[in-house]
Amino acid sequence: MRYPLLWDTVRTTHLDQAEPSRTVEAALVGHVNYILMNTFRAGRMRGAFPGELTDPATEAHLEAGVDLTIDGAAVPGIRLNSDPDVLGLGADLGNGFLTVAVPREWLSLLRLEFVTRPPGAGR
Repeated sequence: MRYPLLWDTVRTTHLDQAEPSRTVEAALVGHVNYILMNTFRAGRMRGAFPGELTDPATEAHLEAGVDLTIDGAAVPGIRLNSDPDVLGLGADLGNGFLTVAVPREWLSLLRLEFVTRPPGAGR
């Protein structure tokens, strides 16, 4: 059984030259749907396990022109704000992506600003 935690909320995706077609839009939609499937399984999944996600997020739901704060600076990003359960944010960082999928019930407890972890931190 899966027990989603807050650390599932933020993802960084590092790209290599073998993945030039991967987009921040696809990464954000995938991240939001992952949180929906694992956090809201009872209300959002149908059928036997693993089931099918009802009303999944799609790239058609994305809004461009949304700034995210990373290392104290505004960075152009995207937002998925159409889902009743989850808010999604994403930014293309050049060599990778930042995606955020936050259950709306937690939004009042969080400040959605991000920092780059220094090399070697957390090892």
